[in-house]
Amino acid sequence: MALLRCMLMVILVEFCNAIFIACPTLTQCPNLPQGCVCGASCGTNALEINCGKGNFGTILLNDTFVNFTSVQSGVPINLKLPNNLEDININAFNGIEARIRSLNLRDSNLVHVPAALSRLHNLQALDLSGNPIQTVSYSDFNGFANILQLLSISLNHMPAYPNDIDKLPVLRVLNLYDISFEMNDMSIFRGSSISTLKLTFTPGYSGPILPPSIVNLSGLRSVYVNGRRIPCDCSLKYLQDWDVSKLRIHSQCTTDEYKLAEYIRRDLYRC
Repeated sequence: MALLRCMLMVILVEFCNAIFIACPTLTQCPNLPQGCVCGASCGTNALEINCGKGNFGTILLNDTFVNFTSVQSGVPINLKLPNNLEDININAFNGIEARIRSLNLRDSNLVHVPAALSRLHNLQALDLSGNPIQTVSYSDFNGFANILQLLSISLNHMPAYPNDIDKLPVLRVLNLYDISFEMNDMSIFRGSSISTLKLTFTPGYSGPILPPSIVNLSGLRSVYVNGRRIPCDCSLKYLQDWDVSKLRIHSQCTTDEYKLAEYIRRDLYRC
């Protein structure tokens, strides 16, 4: 049995070496921009390119990656860019635009969704959190709206929740950061397909932790409320008809007497 396990391990290692790239240094990732490193490991079917220390200035210029080559040119790319960008030129991703599967633009200085992203037709995950983005419309996702499955975005520079996010047809994971306003509009989340929702609030936020419109998410299976406890009392009466039988709520009540989902399911009707 031990010999069999050893043989299986050798086969697995050989399989990984054959299928996946391991390139932790620039010399093994030819023609990457200065400050970028790459790597991949068994279990991921993508090349990880981290340009977090890249010196691109505040604007990512056209053809930044046009000379990049890799051992396996067809492998998808997960790309992280530096956190000082204010804009991205329309042709910045020339040469790799069809390969980018995940794009991390977290904690940069973007005030709008760059139009260059419209050329990333295989983009499935987009992190815009920590950016002072002021508006979001469905047209911002042109080119990848029908494939985007994960979106992270900050709301503290917006006047209200951007309902066009709910039009993304295959979005499954929505991470809302820096929520600074109450989300009381019952049209929020209407028609949304998300199954996982994460809510993170600004320190001064004092409104409802669970927005009333959360009941619109019929396919919701997990809710994460980061760093906040929820009062398990009659202030949640607006959720008394919410079906939480298939839902995991990753948040605690303000007292340890209840678990939130149990309180909603068993006790809220008494209010």
